[in-house]
Amino acid sequence: MNFKKNNQLLFLILAIGLVIRIVLNNVIYSKDAESFVFWGKYLQNHSISGLYEFLPGGFTPLPPLYYYVTRFLGKTVSFLNLWQNEWATYLIFKIPPILSELVIAILIYWFVAKYLNKKWATASSAFYFLHPAIIYNTAVFGQIDSFVVSLAFIAVMLILTKKYVMALVFYTLGILSKLQDLAILPLIAIFMLVNNSAKKLIIAAIVILPIALLSFLPILFDKGFAWTALYFKELPNWYPYTSVYTYNIWAFSGFLTPDKAKFLSLISYRYLGLAFYWLIAAAIIVPFLKSKNQKPKVILFAAFLLIFDFAFFSTRIHSRYLIYSLPFAAPFVSLFPLEVTALSFLIILNLMLPMPYEEVKNLVLFLNQETTVIFFTLFALTLFLVFMNKYRKLIKR
Repeated sequence: MNFKKNNQLLFLILAIGLVIRIVLNNVIYSKDAESFVFWGKYLQNHSISGLYEFLPGGFTPLPPLYYYVTRFLGKTVSFLNLWQNEWATYLIFKIPPILSELVIAILIYWFVAKYLNKKWATASSAFYFLHPAIIYNTAVFGQIDSFVVSLAFIAVMLILTKKYVMALVFYTLGILSKLQDLAILPLIAIFMLVNNSAKKLIIAAIVILPIALLSFLPILFDKGFAWTALYFKELPNWYPYTSVYTYNIWAFSGFLTPDKAKFLSLISYRYLGLAFYWLIAAAIIVPFLKSKNQKPKVILFAAFLLIFDFAFFSTRIHSRYLIYSLPFAAPFVSLFPLEVTALSFLIILNLMLPMPYEEVKNLVLFLNQETTVIFFTLFALTLFLVFMNKYRKLIKR
């Protein structure tokens, strides 16, 4: 009650954000939003393994965890007898990512108030929660990215409080929801290795392994180990392109260019992209080998950079992947307002690249022109280098 009394503006912002999301629910048709509803209904009478085998809707499959969520949401709609009410059904299926955004906004407030500047805590939280890209991606587009990134964000928050096993649990749940959380794997790994004894690492493995296997058990029992292993081994290969409508370093070669093509006939774009990502990731996480650099704001900024690194230098990157960086960048809007605003602009442009709406057709055509692609790709590279310089200065402070 004291928290509510002292933070009325924050609660007002959260209430406004929730109202906006509800108003925008199902305001336009989204095939992506429809897919989750379709899968939730399908799973009322079919197994998870059946969904993987036939994948209704023709979409790229996800790791198994969120399909259990969609099954639960489908049962909720059935229990409330709302399948005929399309608006209410879609809203129910958007509840997990919307609630995830609420959690992230509160955690941003906590982080900024505790580690940066309490005067900016509400503004930083509002910057994230009222951000048009976040609202569009969830309330209009119907994507679950906020649910996925919230698990990674919680994991980093737990690292800040030295709860490493719990951090690993949440991070594992994130990976089991969508593979994009792998972007911060180097950060999770180095903090687990540097700050834990061999005994604690064994305990962590004992805790994590059953959690990781649990969601796969129905598939293993139904399809067997060989089928399951082969299927999920191929999961990262569903988007075998350099850039899937995003201003990353591979956009120069064109969107939807197969990443098996070789650079100078020597190395495929895919492995070259992975090499770039890991080399830069190493530069980002090496400072944490010294305990004096393990400061909360440096840790959170490193997580942001790893996601930016992944989205810009790796191949198989979709237009939405840079949005995963926003929860980690929003707390720094008071320190780097111009740079974080520029990132915000880039995220919105990436989301617009594949937009199919007639109202923005001319703008989308302009954004896809070769000259525009080159300009904004160079803009993204410059912005990343600026952020790397900011990171170096943060470490020295």
